[in-house]
Amino acid sequence: MWHRTSELIELRDKVMIEGSALLPEKISELWDDKMSSVWLTASDETLTSRIFSESTYEQADTFHKQPIKIFLARTIAFNQKWWPRFKGMAYL
Repeated sequence: MWHRTSELIELRDKVMIEGSALLPEKISELWDDKMSSVWLTASDETLTSRIFSESTYEQADTFHKQPIKIFLARTIAFNQKWWPRFKGMAYL
């Protein structure tokens, strides 16, 4: 997927791409003075609250809670891996 994404960035004059696969190490390979970026993230507590709220976790039965728990665990693991790199920067 990164190969196609990098082609889109290189071939276009203006492009907006979002997603967790756009990590700084990958983007830096293509960076030039015409590019801008914003990294949107939140604390683990905020992510947990939003995922539970938006998924209506409390109303779900045990079967439907399981994928929500898996998604939350993956989200928190990803956040904990990358959060230290962005700590101290402004964030939303």
